[in-house]
Amino acid sequence: MDRGSIMSEEERLELVNWVKLNLDSLLVIVGNRRHHTFIQNADDPQTSRQIVNQTLPVYSDDLPKCIFKIKERIIEKENIQECMQEPMFQDFIGVILPGGFIHKHKDFNIDNLIHCRYNVFLELPIKGGETYYDGNLIDSKERHYVLSRSGLDLHWSTPVEEGMRITISFGFMIPHEQLFPSFTSSL
Repeated sequence: MDRGSIMSEEERLELVNWVKLNLDSLLVIVGNRRHHTFIQNADDPQTSRQIVNQTLPVYSDDLPKCIFKIKERIIEKENIQECMQEPMFQDFIGVILPGGFIHKHKDFNIDNLIHCRYNVFLELPIKGGETYYDGNLIDSKERHYVLSRSGLDLHWSTPVEEGMRITISFGFMIPHEQLFPSFTSSL
């Protein structure tokens, strides 16, 4: 499930330092979880049309610009240029502090569009905070990214016991036939 490294160590450190400097201003979601939702072009009418059900505040102010370069690399590598932005949670930086975890859940889909997230690991906890997709433990590595088919697979994390878990999560709605081309072509 590991899709490889997607950033330099310098980019990772720039983003981790930004998170730590801004930790107190990040939105508290549940317990010991924090979020910072962002979009690249908040004033772009194309982007605005894609935001269907805004539930979290959107910030684009002082984020390090490398975050958008990382997203572009994923889009190119995964060939998802034509896929729409996931409308509810969009893209975000997620922080899980000690005691925090992600509960077991699936996210919504829209018709034939599957909610998928490309999660980039910026910092892994010293202890705890393991990630599971569809019952499988993910071999998380800093600077690497994974695909979560969050609209299909039950996913969660164990509680962070020591340290922090910091990720970037890029959300897309991907057509079923693009996720499973061999299955679709055999029908």
